[in-house]
Amino acid sequence: MINFAGGKVCRIETEEKDGFIVQPEKLKNAITDKTKMLILCNPSNPTGSLHLKKDLEKIAKIIEDKNIFVLVDEIYEKLIYDGHLFQSFPALSTKIKEKTILINGFSKSYAMTGWRLGYAAADEKIIMAMSKLQSHSTSNASTISQVAAIEALTGEQSFIKRMQNEFQSRRDFLLGQLEKITEQNIYKPLGAFYIFLNIKKYLGKNGINNSVDMASFLLDRHKIAVVPGLGFGLDGYIRISYSSKMEVLEKAVIKFADAFAELN
Repeated sequence: MINFAGGKVCRIETEEKDGFIVQPEKLKNAITDKTKMLILCNPSNPTGSLHLKKDLEKIAKIIEDKNIFVLVDEIYEKLIYDGHLFQSFPALSTKIKEKTILINGFSKSYAMTGWRLGYAAADEKIIMAMSKLQSHSTSNASTISQVAAIEALTGEQSFIKRMQNEFQSRRDFLLGQLEKITEQNIYKPLGAFYIFLNIKKYLGKNGINNSVDMASFLLDRHKIAVVPGLGFGLDGYIRISYSSKMEVLEKAVIKFADAFAELN
């Protein structure tokens, strides 16, 4: 979308050793007089990383006096684990709020994937400009989806905590099993429902030279569907979702064990 609009993407690499958190120095070094916007996904897809308040404050300190907007995607805001608290970026300060475009939706926390509805919150002038473009590029959200969204936001919310606990149990189970199978420590995600598995030790084996090869190997030979890290900018990883039921994950673990045993 950025390329289509005539912009240029400047990636800020994050690393597993830092919990895939944007490091202030890297952010500073990436900013030039041509920088227009920082895009931040928190919690993150694909890593499940979570920028805590202290992390966001460091980013805000760098951004607040610069002529830069922040587009923050907080669609996984309710899927946070281990007792951590979610901090919404625009709530940090009035200055930050004025330059933040917040986007969110219903497909994750409310499991409304098929309803195809999201929303944005920003300064009125920005929203008006966005509306002009949107009205000529996509169809409008259906009335049914909008009514369902209102119920999701204003209705009884206890199921979110139940699902949060369920996702945490699934994460802990799958993470523990994968660490045994791969015999390595794996980054423990604090949000979303993904494990970003480091596969660098397996590259060069059985004709697997990158994450796309690994995804193909797992799918073709062991019927496991994962997403290559290459599409997210980190080729030595694959993204594994634990959004499925525990019974499915238990079957998946057996398949993973067979797959990695073959590679070892």
